[in-house]
Amino acid sequence: VPLQSLSHVLKALLDGNAGVSRICPAGVRDIEVPHDCAHGIEPHWARSLMLKHHQWIVLSRKHAAHLVHPQALAAANGIFESEYLGEPLCSDEVFPLLTLALKEQLLQDRVPAEQTLSQLMLYVAASRGNFEQGLREMDARAECILYAPWPGCGSSDIPSLKRAKSPLLGGGMSPTDRDGLLHSLASRGVLFSRKLGLYQGNVSAHMAMLDSGDSHPRTAAPVRLLPLPAEECCGPIVMARWGLATIKACLPVPILVAASGSLALISGKLALAGGHTSSRLPETSFQRLIAVYVTAHLAVFLFSVLAFPEYSLLEPFRKAGLLQRPEL
Repeated sequence: VPLQSLSHVLKALLDGNAGVSRICPAGVRDIEVPHDCAHGIEPHWARSLMLKHHQWIVLSRKHAAHLVHPQALAAANGIFESEYLGEPLCSDEVFPLLTLALKEQLLQDRVPAEQTLSQLMLYVAASRGNFEQGLREMDARAECILYAPWPGCGSSDIPSLKRAKSPLLGGGMSPTDRDGLLHSLASRGVLFSRKLGLYQGNVSAHMAMLDSGDSHPRTAAPVRLLPLPAEECCGPIVMARWGLATIKACLPVPILVAASGSLALISGKLALAGGHTSSRLPETSFQRLIAVYVTAHLAVFLFSVLAFPEYSLLEPFRKAGLLQRPEL
């Protein structure tokens, strides 16, 4: 449902911006979107999930042609199968951006080389905290032109439901609160809404709202749905989790394995050798603790294999080529 008049929609999309695509990123909880936002990602999740976005996007003509190119689709599908199966998202929440992030040269090669996520400049930028800059370099920008009432994502009138799978019909709000939200979204530059219905529930009132909005200055659509206020974001624990995820994304796997293994060895030795004899952890108790830890993890592993064969903890072995992925 439009929240702006047709003339304003065309002006917002075409005036000086016809060659720019608009992507609406899902956003990071407690940094970009509220903590309970259903579509957001956690600060400590894999940096590959920074590419998660809403399904509604605006494409330039160049990007539209790129998106349907057979070689681009095949390459993006390879990256998706390698990196995103088992992740908490749907394919249409990352596949379009994966396709657009591929280099133009790939489309010109008769037999294109297999692509990996680490080869995408957009992913490299996202892993270093420069996601917005990466979008601009590929002639796109973060701009959310369509609003859907996902629980916990910006409006205090919409109930929180962090694990929701779809937006709430009507936003779970009273008609008065919903009408206020529609006005607020229009003033913030959002062009369309979904699952909120018409203003005051009828066409005439909705058309009157669109016409009245033409006399007011409009701004560009928000960069997230909806952005977290500056005073509520970026607590110390959140930024610590974000920083560790950034380090993990920037360092090669062998270095991470060596570092974590060394820390585990040192901490284990200190647990046995540190402190007075009367207060330090006995070696037999330490061995029992390790046995319980390993047993619990094996139980979780076996449960995941039995209950979720397509999304199990065997996924790392499949990525390494040691196991074949089951056909679904």
